Amino acid sequence: MDFRQLQYFIAVAEELHFGYAAQRLHMSQPPLSNAIRKFESELEVTLFDRSSRSVSLTPAGSFLLPRAKQIVREVDDLKTALSTFGQQEPISVRIGFVGTASYQIMPEVLRVASVERPHLSIEVHGEMVAPNVERSLIHGELDFAVVRLPSENPLIEAKVLRSDRFVLAMPRHHRLLTGGKSPTLKDLQGEDFVAYESSTAAARVLDADGIFRRIVPRRITKVQETSTFLALVTAGIGIGFIPEYAYPLNDSSLVYQQLPGLPSIDLALAWRKGLENPLHSYIDSLMQRVIAGSSDASSD
Repeated sequence: MDFRQLQYFIAVAEELHFGYAAQRLHMSQPPLSNAIRKFESELEVTLFDRSSRSVSLTPAGSFLLPRAKQIVREVDDLKTALSTFGQQEPISVRIGFVGTASYQIMPEVLRVASVERPHLSIEVHGEMVAPNVERSLIHGELDFAVVRLPSENPLIEAKVLRSDRFVLAMPRHHRLLTGGKSPTLKDLQGEDFVAYESSTAAARVLDADGIFRRIVPRRITKVQETSTFLALVTAGIGIGFIPEYAYPLNDSSLVYQQLPGLPSIDLALAWRKGLENPLHSYIDSLMQRVIAGSSDASSD
């Protein structure tokens, strides 16, 4: 088993089509098919069920796929780490992020990276709205960004890191919380709301769900930044829907209610389509580890 065989296997396993996998690997199909057959022969297992119309993973192939991806990621990380030795200047990466990643995600990303990669310089661009993030990625002003989906720009690629439910943010002493009650969506009829502007992914998800058409707020104050959103809710301007894990854990002035019927929104790592960055594998791994940790901590 060699590294290239694993790369070939992963491409076919993800595409489930030898022709598409060959295009992805910038090679012709016959050599790829021969390489996979040789790989199966060496392992003495069948990795793919092939027919004239389809390709599918066998149980052995399904078992191998996540392990092969992990090996490739670790090799890529090792290459990146070794490339920093002997450099006179620290390597750098520019990361943007939307406001809902400001409190529980990006500080921990920077902390972990400073320990694991002390020579890595991270330039941070925070509290960005979706159109500005996409424009900065396309124009090469950012290398990566932590964004909320959906994104409608065909020049942007993204990998979902986690799906978060919306929760209801309220001042701790709001009248709907008196007597230890938990409000329902019906209780929110005619309330004042703080909401994200229509250019944001959060607004698009909530609009598609039709939540405000169902509860009919009395007044909606729209904002772009999550910090402004939280400040207005704290000031009693209105209550509002915010993705879970998007707020500071140590803020005792607000409470966050989980209500049945609220939609979810994806958090993703995004980059310009076709970008080849030697730090891609590390940034992807770093984000996944930090986000998994923040989810665990928030659920404790």
